[in-house]
Amino acid sequence: MDSLDINPVAPVTTEPQLPTMTRSWVDRYALALLLGILAVAALLRVFQLGTIPLWVDETATLRFADRPFSEFFTPEAMREPNPPLYYMMARVWLLAFGDSEIAIRSLPVIIGVLTVGIVFGFGRTLGGNRVGLIAALLLATSGIHIWYSQEARAYIVLAMLATLAAWATCILVTQPALASRFSARSIGLWAGYVVCCILALYTHNTAILLPALCGLAMAVVWLPRREHRAGLVIAALVAHAFIIAAWLFWASNVIQHSVETLRDWHIPKPSAEYVISELRRAYGQFGAGINFAPPIKLLIDLPYLLVAAIGFIALRKHPRLLVVLGGVVIGLPLLVTLISFSRPILMTRIVLWPLPTFVIVVAFGVMASRKTWWHASALALILVIQVFGLHQYYTSFDKGEPWDEVVALVGNSFEPGDKVAVWPQYIVEPVGYYRPSKLDQEVIFLLQAEGAASQNNRYYVRNANSTEIAFEDASNWIKQHPRVWIIARVGDNDLPPYMEIETERIVESHRFQKVKVVLIANTDGSSPSTPPPGN
Repeated sequence: MDSLDINPVAPVTTEPQLPTMTRSWVDRYALALLLGILAVAALLRVFQLGTIPLWVDETATLRFADRPFSEFFTPEAMREPNPPLYYMMARVWLLAFGDSEIAIRSLPVIIGVLTVGIVFGFGRTLGGNRVGLIAALLLATSGIHIWYSQEARAYIVLAMLATLAAWATCILVTQPALASRFSARSIGLWAGYVVCCILALYTHNTAILLPALCGLAMAVVWLPRREHRAGLVIAALVAHAFIIAAWLFWASNVIQHSVETLRDWHIPKPSAEYVISELRRAYGQFGAGINFAPPIKLLIDLPYLLVAAIGFIALRKHPRLLVVLGGVVIGLPLLVTLISFSRPILMTRIVLWPLPTFVIVVAFGVMASRKTWWHASALALILVIQVFGLHQYYTSFDKGEPWDEVVALVGNSFEPGDKVAVWPQYIVEPVGYYRPSKLDQEVIFLLQAEGAASQNNRYYVRNANSTEIAFEDASNWIKQHPRVWIIARVGDNDLPPYMEIETERIVESHRFQKVKVVLIANTDGSSPSTPPPGN
C-alpha cells in the first residue's frame, strides 16, 4: 500500500506533503526487516512467559472462560462488569491448548505480535516504510506492551482493535471523496471501522471512548468543508448508528457498573502526581513501572517527550492526520482523567490502547529531519532506554503475585485437621489453581463484606461447593478449630478488622508482596457454645 497523504507523485489530497526520500535499501528490504522485527517481538513476549505465577485477574479469566458458551450472555454472567468477548476467545483457546500459565498467556502474546505488524501497516500508510518500521520496532521493544502481551487479560486485544479503528479513521478523514461515495472500497473501510469499534466495545467498557474520539475527529475535519460534506456526514452517522445499536445490549451493564461498582472503586481520584505516573507507565515505554529518583525519571522521559513533540510538529502541515492522531494519543488520557474525578478509572491499562498510535507519532519525530545523523541518534537513544528498561523488566521488576509460593508454604506445613480460610473470597481462584491435592475440600471462604458486596464477590468463585463463613462469625469460627491458616490479599493493610485474633494465637506470619499468610493455633480449648456455620 502506498503511503497516505505524503506521496508527492500521486497526492491524495491538496494538503502539503511530508518530505519523502528516494527508494533505498530500507524500501527494498522492508519485508525482511519487518519479519525480523516480528521475530524480535515474538521472542521478547515469549521469554519468561511461564515463570511468573498467574495473579488474581488472570485466574478470573480462567474462571469466566471455564463456562459454556451458552452462559456468556445470561443474567448471571452479566454481573461480571467486563464484556464477554475476551472470555469467549479465551474459552476457545483453553479448549485447544489447556490452562497452564503458558497456554493461557499465549493468546495475548499472539495478539501483541499481530499489533506490531498492524502498527507497521498503519505507519507505512501514513509515512512510508521507514515510519512503519520504526514504529513497529518501538512497539516490539516496548516494556509496557510486552507486559500486557504476557498477561491473560483483554487490554492487549483492545489496543489492537483501537489501532485498527484509528488506522481506518486516518484513511477516511484524509480521503473525503472516497469516504463519501458508495463504492466497494469505501464500504469496506467503513465496515472495518464499525466492526473494530463494536468488537472493542465488547472487549472493555472504556472502549466507548474509541468511537467517541474517532467520531469527534471526523466532525472536526469534515464539518467545516463544503465539498462532499453531506455524504460524509450521512456516512459517519450511519456508521455510528450501527455501533450504538450493537452496543445497546451491553450498555445497561456499563451504566450499572459505573453507578454501583466504580462509586467505591479502589483507584484513587486523579492528582497531578498520579496522572503523570500512570501516563509515564503507559506512554513512556520504559520498564513497566521501574521507580527512580525524579531527576532520573526526567532524563528518561525527555527523549520521548522531545521526539514525540517533533513528531506532532512534523504533522502540523497535515492537520487531518494531526486531528486523528492527536485526538487518540492526547484525547483518551484527557477524557479518562476528567471522568476519574467522578468515577475513578485512570490506570495504566485503561490508557494503554493509544500506545501503538503514539509510537507512530514518535516514528514521525525520528524521521522529521532529512539528516541521517538525526535519524540514527534519535532512534538509538530511544532504543537504548528501552533495552535498559527491558533488562529491568525481566530481571528486577516482579509484576505478579506469588500464589504458587503462598500455596506451597501452606501445603508443606499442612497437618490433618487444619483449616484454610481465604479473604476476600475471590482469591480462592489463584489458591485453588496452585493448591496441592491435600488441600482439596479444605478451603473455607470468608465473606468480604455484608449484603450485596458479599454476593457479588461470591460470583467470582468457581468452586460452588465451598462453605462460606459470614463476616460476623469469622472470629468464632477461627477459635472453633485447633489450627487455621488464613490467606489474605491485604494490600498495604493488615488482616480484616473484624477478625479479632489475639497476638499470642499467631504462631506463623508470612508476607508475600500483597498477600499475607497467618497460622493461628487455638490451644486453650476455648470454644463458643454455638458453633458457627462451616464447622
